[in-house]
Amino acid sequence: MDNSVESVDNSRNQALLINMHLRWKTDYVNKRAARPFNFPYFHAILRANSAAKHFVSLYYNIFYRYFKSPHFSAKNFRCTEGRKESVALNLRRTLLCGQCFRWREIAPDVFAGTAGGRRLVLTQQDLPKLEQNPFWRRYFDFDTDYETLRGQLAELHPNLREAARQSAGIHILRQDPWEALCSFILSQNNNIPRIQGIVSRLCQETEEPLPHAAFQESAAAHPFPRPETLAGLTEAQLAPLRCGFRARYLLDAAQKVADGTVPLEQLRTVPLAEARAALMQIVGVGPKVADCTLLYGLHRMEAFPVDVWMKRAMAQWFPGVEPAAFGAAAGLAQQYIFNWARNGVAAG
Repeated sequence: MDNSVESVDNSRNQALLINMHLRWKTDYVNKRAARPFNFPYFHAILRANSAAKHFVSLYYNIFYRYFKSPHFSAKNFRCTEGRKESVALNLRRTLLCGQCFRWREIAPDVFAGTAGGRRLVLTQQDLPKLEQNPFWRRYFDFDTDYETLRGQLAELHPNLREAARQSAGIHILRQDPWEALCSFILSQNNNIPRIQGIVSRLCQETEEPLPHAAFQESAAAHPFPRPETLAGLTEAQLAPLRCGFRARYLLDAAQKVADGTVPLEQLRTVPLAEARAALMQIVGVGPKVADCTLLYGLHRMEAFPVDVWMKRAMAQWFPGVEPAAFGAAAGLAQQYIFNWARNGVAAG
């Protein structure tokens, strides 16, 4: 090898090691001592460059101090290839972003809601308990790597990078597809508080006082009615819901789901266009309601619902960009953009 090339490589690798040392020293001094150390990268440099071995004694000293530190624990020392620290599920952003209508903030940072025949009261501090519960772990979709998806989406467009930055912690809930279908039929030309009221009346919910204590789980007193139940009703019987023209749509959805014309579970795996067309057989279901059902009820992350908010946001901040450009996680991009348009800088 050319000596000049080897000298450049040696200098570069030594600089990389010094940089790694300075980052670790800063962490140690600031009492964080939680940055994952990149062993494979470190060893690769040592193997490739004999001059770098002079730095071994320096790193031994760092390791010794780190291991002796009272801030060290096995759980925050792990071998990783540059893995970033994850951002926790954000309950407020996830539950109040318009993807579901049976959750409310009943006190500052205390959320109550119903899903899958269960009622839950929780706070942000209860996330470890959620992760340990099989039902809630799946419902809140803890097993999807949202940080990786957020990073990938951020690379697609400068404005999407900003939207993703302001939307960290949003998860796409794994809701019951029938409930999601009904909820978004009722959402047409409506606002979130009114949709919540209609859904509550549909479930025959009453204004029960809920405890404000954290993580209270119980059986739901008012589960969502099944399609077979609604299919036998009339528009007159749905009048107390005060849902107007949507009552006819709701009954048609119930009949088509109950008799198998629209096989919701099968729509999880068929091509997206075919799944959308199947849902649009229901009276009153257009592309937006169909895509909401696919994304929020069937977890089809490639679906990208477009309503008035999204049309305005896409025209202003993503002119000429088609939703398909956001790829397999387009639905997550939609949530980031929607959140940014309502609450972020874009709202200004």
